[in-house]
Amino acid sequence: MPGLERWTALPDFPDLLPGEDRSFGKGLFVDLIPQTSWFTNIRSAVEPRDWDRVRRMVYRRAGHRCEACGAAEDRARGLQMEAHERFTYDARAGIQRLVRLICLCHWCHTATHMGMAGVRGVQDEAMAHLMTVTGMSEAQAEEHIDEAFARWSAIPKSPGASTCP
Repeated sequence: MPGLERWTALPDFPDLLPGEDRSFGKGLFVDLIPQTSWFTNIRSAVEPRDWDRVRRMVYRRAGHRCEACGAAEDRARGLQMEAHERFTYDARAGIQRLVRLICLCHWCHTATHMGMAGVRGVQDEAMAHLMTVTGMSEAQAEEHIDEAFARWSAIPKSPGASTCP
């Protein structure tokens, strides 16, 4: 029936998206994004229906488990999975390229975006999670975070933008 076409199920996405490198960026690490990309992501660039299809594919292919720490989704305990985009950046050319989509639990995703964790006031929890998952000592985790912020600081900023990752 023509009136019901908008509710017709669309086909699933393939488990490997064109150009995706599933080996890129394995594990848990702090991955600050360039200032020009703050508050932008695939979800904000595509129709909600398409984003739902993409994120469901990411969760499905990961078996609804975090690809960094292995935690299983447990909504009763408030642990849900989130789709995270991993990009490469060419600061000289000003090019950002999507390389991989990964399924992360909420806390691994929070640790990955350590700058935002600081803004949200959950940096201590994110730091503790980073250390637990990676086995880093506090000094090693702090050094890792400092290196991530140093790499982020080296990326040219857009004029007049703030300095919070």
